[in-house]
Amino acid sequence: MIFLVVVGISLSVPITMIVIGAIYKDQCPAEPYIPIFLIVSGTFTIVATLLSIFAGMMYQCQLICCGDEDECATVHSCMLCFYGLIGIFMMAWFIAGNVWIYRTHEPNYYDVEADDYCHKTLYLFSFWLLNGTYILMGSSCCLGCCCGYFAS
Repeated sequence: MIFLVVVGISLSVPITMIVIGAIYKDQCPAEPYIPIFLIVSGTFTIVATLLSIFAGMMYQCQLICCGDEDECATVHSCMLCFYGLIGIFMMAWFIAGNVWIYRTHEPNYYDVEADDYCHKTLYLFSFWLLNGTYILMGSSCCLGCCCGYFAS
């Protein structure tokens, strides 16, 4: 039960990304790739999350069923390789999203006819999604360094 709650919470952000990207798909002439960035990022995040869960479950089932660890490790390695390719794509896509979103800062939120218009909800969600990602990455690095320091 706790596992389902954790998965549900971790999938709430990518689902929100897809929904906001789809709702405001044609409402950002300042940078038309921002909604596409949200849709693709949300989709690939969901796929990567489900794939990692599936890979772990599949590996455990194979260990129980076949008993041959070498064969199980080969299948698991193939899954991890595919997961790695998704990770590389997501990193490149994240960099592209940074360019599209930060290059557009700060768009016109009010004049729909302007070339630099972008819907406020779409832009601010995307902008703070990236900022939140950097905050989490920085916090994780600091926490990891502190744990490493105290462990040694």
